[in-house]
Amino acid sequence: MGEHDPIVRSSVCKKLFWLRVEIDESLNQEAIHNLTLKISAPQSRVEVWVVPTDEGVMTAKEALSLLRSQDLAK
Repeated sequence: MGEHDPIVRSSVCKKLFWLRVEIDESLNQEAIHNLTLKISAPQSRVEVWVVPTDEGVMTAKEALSLLRSQDLAK
């Protein structure tokens, strides 16, 4: 979620304060170049990573898997 949007990542992580999630805002801003990058602050109780992915490809693979499993069930 928010792979290309530091504002979304920051907003989501702020709502997870109860889990003691803290991000390093400077690292969060840097994480826009399709690199896997840890953006959690050293004192964060939970690690937060930005991991590049292609949601469209992943969704298509899951849909194909579901369709194939439905064909096998017939």
